[in-house]
Amino acid sequence: MVALESSRQREMRDTILAQQEETKSLAAQVAEFQESLSEVDRLAQQVEQMMGLSTPTPTPTAAPASESAPAESRGSVGGQAAAPPVPTPAPRTLSSRGTRPTMGLVDANMAEIAALEASLPLRIAHLNELIAEANKRLERIDPEKRATKEQLERELRLLAAAPHGWPLDGKVQITSGFGYRVLQGVREFHEGVDLNAWYGTPVKATKDGTVTFAGWRGGLGWTVEIKHEEGFVTVYGHNSRLLVKKGAQVKAGDVIARSGSTGRSTGPHVHYEIRLNGKAVDPMKYIGLDTKP
Repeated sequence: MVALESSRQREMRDTILAQQEETKSLAAQVAEFQESLSEVDRLAQQVEQMMGLSTPTPTPTAAPASESAPAESRGSVGGQAAAPPVPTPAPRTLSSRGTRPTMGLVDANMAEIAALEASLPLRIAHLNELIAEANKRLERIDPEKRATKEQLERELRLLAAAPHGWPLDGKVQITSGFGYRVLQGVREFHEGVDLNAWYGTPVKATKDGTVTFAGWRGGLGWTVEIKHEEGFVTVYGHNSRLLVKKGAQVKAGDVIARSGSTGRSTGPHVHYEIRLNGKAVDPMKYIGLDTKP
């Protein structure tokens, strides 16, 4: 009877030791998995910051498998859903004898690993979207302006700070692009893009800023000029009516004028310019970059 009791005790001890080893192994897997997910988040955050898509936010840290610590979720980027937060470990209770139930820990660890595995595809998809956006922006940067890390970061910041939208709602038709053209028999450099718009169409600010000019400007007729961050200025010409005055603070999407055909114009349209540090740049380099991951 004593020998049988001793044999059962040994079996129970061996079983408990085996379960404890399994628990330790699973806990290590959980911690490693959480750290891998956090690394994906950190990389995504670095890409976001480099492109100026969001302000720095805390990166989730891997919580030890034996603790119950909620992981922080990252903020959204560009109005779309952010990567999912690291799953929070299920709470673990102590038994009445003061030891954690081994089988309960095994089940909790298995459930946690399953939750982490489920969140991985979403995080990777989010990172891939950021990489695709980064590649799209790189295509708009001249090779000589991204020769060094410092140059590249500056150009990415400028792309993020630039006005990205159209000054008109709906489908926009470009009737004359940026660059050299012949107008009324004269070859000239066109410093913006002309957009088809009938008389009285609402003309909208393409980015937050301060109105630095609102009045008559020679060939552009009734014109609005808005100063933005990082040296950007937008110009809206040939309007029939101005709705803002110099010094006004405007938001992207605010109606600032009504389209027309004033100044040197062959028909109703909106002349739209983007200037960087006083020099006209092609608006098409920046338009369309408002779609962020």
